Amino acid sequence: MKGIKYISAGAGSGKTYKLTHELADLIIKGRVKPEGIIMTTFTIKAASELRERAKAVLYEKGYFDEAERLDLSLIGTVHSVAYALIQKYWYYLGISPDLQVMTEEDTSFYISQSLALLPTPEELQFLSHFRNYFDICKSEPNKATVPDRNFWRADLKTLIEEATKYEIEDLQPSLEHSIQTWGKLCVQQAGASPLRKESLFECLRAVRVANREGRVSKKQKERDETIERLLSSLAKETVSIVTYNKARNFLGELPKTLRGQVPAVDDALAMLGNIWDSPEVFDLQCRYITCLFGLAERWREEYRRFKKEHNLVDYNDMELYLIELLKHEEAVRDIQASFSCLMVDEFQDSSPVQVRAFEMLSQVMEYNVWVGDAKQAIYGFRGTDIDLTNAVMKIIEATPENGNQMETLPLSYRSLPSIVELTNRLFVPVFSNSMPEDRIRLMPDRKQLEEGQPLTLWAVQATNKDKFFATIAKEIAEMVGRGVPPQDIAILARQNDRIDRLAPMLADRGIPVNREGIDISETGAYLLITSLIQLVIDASDTLARAQIAFITEPGYTLQRLIDDKLAYQNEESEDGARWLDHIPLIAAVLQERERLQHYSAAALVESLVVEFGLYQRATDYVRSELGGAIFDVMIQAAQTYEKHCVQMTLPATLSGFLDYMSQTPPMSSGDRDGVNLVTYHGAKGLEWRHVILIDLDYDPIEEKRLIRRSFFGVHARRVERCSQDNLYPEARITVLPWLFDSSSSVNAPEEYLARIASSKELQQIVESERYEAARLLYVGVTRARDALSLAVYRTKPLKWFQQIGLHPIESLDNLSDSVDCLAVGQPFVVHTLTPEEEEPSEMNETSEASEPISSESPATNVPLYEPLQHYR
Repeated sequence: MKGIKYISAGAGSGKTYKLTHELADLIIKGRVKPEGIIMTTFTIKAASELRERAKAVLYEKGYFDEAERLDLSLIGTVHSVAYALIQKYWYYLGISPDLQVMTEEDTSFYISQSLALLPTPEELQFLSHFRNYFDICKSEPNKATVPDRNFWRADLKTLIEEATKYEIEDLQPSLEHSIQTWGKLCVQQAGASPLRKESLFECLRAVRVANREGRVSKKQKERDETIERLLSSLAKETVSIVTYNKARNFLGELPKTLRGQVPAVDDALAMLGNIWDSPEVFDLQCRYITCLFGLAERWREEYRRFKKEHNLVDYNDMELYLIELLKHEEAVRDIQASFSCLMVDEFQDSSPVQVRAFEMLSQVMEYNVWVGDAKQAIYGFRGTDIDLTNAVMKIIEATPENGNQMETLPLSYRSLPSIVELTNRLFVPVFSNSMPEDRIRLMPDRKQLEEGQPLTLWAVQATNKDKFFATIAKEIAEMVGRGVPPQDIAILARQNDRIDRLAPMLADRGIPVNREGIDISETGAYLLITSLIQLVIDASDTLARAQIAFITEPGYTLQRLIDDKLAYQNEESEDGARWLDHIPLIAAVLQERERLQHYSAAALVESLVVEFGLYQRATDYVRSELGGAIFDVMIQAAQTYEKHCVQMTLPATLSGFLDYMSQTPPMSSGDRDGVNLVTYHGAKGLEWRHVILIDLDYDPIEEKRLIRRSFFGVHARRVERCSQDNLYPEARITVLPWLFDSSSSVNAPEEYLARIASSKELQQIVESERYEAARLLYVGVTRARDALSLAVYRTKPLKWFQQIGLHPIESLDNLSDSVDCLAVGQPFVVHTLTPEEEEPSEMNETSEASEPISSESPATNVPLYEPLQHYR
């Protein structure tokens, strides 16, 4: 690498200003032509902002012609820049100039549609056996745990994505590595007995006979019931390992007297002694891993063939084609004749393929200006390789003889001095092992305000999450009541489920909400539309009928639907009418069903919404702040689905549309003038006057959670760290599916956990996750301009701060008016928040919050807002 100027830009340090002025300076000094600039960033919005601000600088300095010519430069996202170069120099690559671009949505759509058709009948049979043996399930919203028939698709999709991200063409080493890793976890015992369900069946029958002898007792009855359940499970074609585990526990807890009467119990316990190290478990997992890699190989070939036949390129192709283009000497000379400057924004968020492309482009350009901040590299789950980008930064810093230089922006223009100083005191010690202090510490440019409280601790006296969020919502409402504009407030959470809880609580207080995207798939409107479409597809679908009645007709509670269904089954209809045919909306749709069946998805949704009057009753079916907008979102989703089908040359069907929405739930946006509810990841690049951080009690490196999320699953890791000597070491993919109880957070066998805990892999995962958590918290703290509030439970420690190497105070009880809660010499003003007194509720106190309706609705025709609160 040579001739690269790398600008380290901490949060709020004027990165965009610096980058645009660097660009304008190069143009003004005549070093580069406006049309000879390539500048990349990661969003269309950011690219547009960079171009316009650079033009504004040139206009301000009187360079009007140069500002206009800047429209001829290549400023855009990495993919758009790559595509423009490919289109310009396509003839060097031997491809068609008329390539069509597959968006990320197109690619996801193709994957979801193609994976279902990929396995052979034999492979599907094995996958079904594998699922049944390990009892792989999933939890559905408001429903019980059900078998996950498509569990393998998520593993396969991730495997394909990881292979693409790390440019892994040959999957055989990854397959061998996965089986080797599994062999270290599932340790085969010499002379171990295979699991024989026939032997266990006979043993349990013998125990049942012995148990029934003598006087009947409560314990005896309980044992008899357990034996019957186990025998029933053993009679199935595929006996799950859960059944074997239950049998082992049951036999091991038998009274000595009963156990002595059945010698076969000892043999059965010996057979069941190490279930998770049994040959059956080892072999099934090896077969699954082999099957998954085989499916990935076939899918890649079919996907390549599909793109070639239809003249398509996806985003990954664009980057790879750009790298291929830069290997052609003639192409390089042509590019050098047109472009002389490469500017890269947010370099720390680059993927391995993008880093390789930037490296090759930099060798072609006369001037290179890259901007980034390693402290804000938080998108590893999207493809960022932080080890690689850090290695590149170190190479640039260590080789000034190659014309490379490092510059650090020293000032914070965003936050008040007390917030900047807090940031320094928190993160200088955290990041000092990986970068110089001057790249961490910022000096404030702003002056402290005379009024206000820039640092506050919201100590919430709540005993559960609902009370915690309700108390936060109450405090936000009071802030708005005091005149704080809602759009100036942001609440940052780790996960969207927190936002899902908080949003309706704010809405109930009349506070508008703005969030990254509202999943409407559990709203009444979404459920109504999908049920109506299903009714058009299949007039006999009883579930669709029940949902339509439940949503549209007052008084149709869950209990009433069950009672009506039982009554209908016991009475034959004289006129042949089906169940719930009398419901007005059902009757109206059935009357027009023959016509509606021939509609496209978009035409059908629009017809249902307009022709059947759903717009007029929108507030009956959805929360008032969304209204009929949800129907508009669904119409748009149907149109998008049909465009995808045309692009992919796939048939567009009504059932296909329902499947598409289940895979890609439609999203709605909130009120731009509302309180901002954002995840920490979604907050990057944004700022607000008042930021409230929640989830600070979260433990980012809790071992059991890490094992499930980062040890098991599908992950690609390099065989060694990236370095100046080897910038792109080999990467291998490990496939280790989670085989344990799907309904719990972790239930892995202790022998597995012990082996993992002592492994080198887990140590590397913990180190990586610790620094990822530190970077994410840095992003959160640095979003605030005027005020930063930490919203915490009074009864819980600040685990997030603890696990990144800090030492916050252990107890938040008996706090004074001001406290140095993070133990960094920076006091916070304490606000103790208490929940409101709970008001009497008409809902049955013993019912679960997720139940659709807990009591009979009134018979009068009233809006269904109250009964449908669970639909958001």
